[in-house]
Amino acid sequence: EVALSRGFNQLGRFAGAYKTRFGEGPAETLRRARRENSGSADAIDDEALRLAWTAFPLAFAVAPDANAQALELLERALDRAPDFALAQAMASWCWAQRAGQNFGADPAADLARARHLLGKAQASGSDDALVLTLCGGALTLAHDLKAADALIEEAVARDSTPAVARHELRDDGVLVNWQR
Repeated sequence: EVALSRGFNQLGRFAGAYKTRFGEGPAETLRRARRENSGSADAIDDEALRLAWTAFPLAFAVAPDANAQALELLERALDRAPDFALAQAMASWCWAQRAGQNFGADPAADLARARHLLGKAQASGSDDALVLTLCGGALTLAHDLKAADALIEEAVARDSTPAVARHELRDDGVLVNWQR
């Protein structure tokens, strides 16, 4: 359903593009998320997962309307599964993007919300490379490059597939992305 709503009319192509981008197929991601959260009291249900993955491309569109849509979907996902680390991390990214791009009326409040969700995401899923990468991205948008660098380094240490961006923090404080 998510793939079809985003313009992929051939699910095999979506799965291939997803695997190229994230290092594993969408079914593998879903199985891993269910496996990792199966023992928790707030196990992630299918609808929370669907909402989060629907929000994913909107979160990276860098447009006010897409950002607002992503935040709405992620809020609904978190209503269903309050400890869903991936939804928390994506929402943190969106709030940091909203602050950095001045999409809202109060960037300081948006950034505070991003940092709050970032803390929750780290506490909920600190061993997940994608969660760590998104949290590192939120910190980059918040101009906290040293903390971002540490999180992304941890993400790469946990999963060095192409799904995780490789980077280097130069001595002058510039974060440089590179691919293997």
